[in-house]
Amino acid sequence: MNGSHDGRAEALQRLAPERFAEVVREFAVARWDGWSVEVAPPTPAGGIDVRLARDGEHRLLHVRHYPPSSRVDATVVRDLVALRSERDVDRVSLATTSTVSPEAERVARAAGIDLLDGAALARVMADVGVEVPDAESEEPMPASAVPALAYWPDHLIERVVGVLARLDRAAPDDQRVTRTSTYTDVDYYHPDVRGLFAKARITDHSFLAYVRIDGRLRPVVRLSVHQHDTPYDPEEELSTAIRRAL
Repeated sequence: MNGSHDGRAEALQRLAPERFAEVVREFAVARWDGWSVEVAPPTPAGGIDVRLARDGEHRLLHVRHYPPSSRVDATVVRDLVALRSERDVDRVSLATTSTVSPEAERVARAAGIDLLDGAALARVMADVGVEVPDAESEEPMPASAVPALAYWPDHLIERVVGVLARLDRAAPDDQRVTRTSTYTDVDYYHPDVRGLFAKARITDHSFLAYVRIDGRLRPVVRLSVHQHDTPYDPEEELSTAIRRAL
């Protein structure tokens, strides 16, 4: 195993459940670009279901958010086999932030279920441009202390507004807004780019901007209310990505 990915797996293990679910969502959107992505809330057992659909094909990614002391056993795999049959799912993948028992690996191979342990999960996240947040910025906060975007620090609000304005100028013809209880997505289309040209995702405490580069949406701007004031210039990074995309 690559040591850097082992370290990222440990960082994933330390995330609060709700923050980990956000990272899983970001990964699913980037990895399965063009698919419908539905992420269920974390269960008390640490499980997250990601339902994927495109052109009549249905997939399920089940992620277990486990500490190092726990590992995926064969029972989890057998439950997924039964779930695949009940829901008529075409393909099932199982990922964990920890490890997988040898028996679980054997059952998964026999059932045709893809497996990712913690280091492998961190590696594929890195491959699609999803960064694992630093543990220092992910200390649990009471709900009352998580500000809405309107109450972000002024310097961060200015950066978010600047990024959105730059995206508006880059793709002025077509925008689609999707709102849920946990995030707002703004999708941008460009006449010279097939599929989504760019995407902005806004939550109560994070902002992400993606641009399609080499056929895949890649996160190029990340802002958080946990972030300290730094010289980081998201508009310049975004402009570079847009030039590359076009």
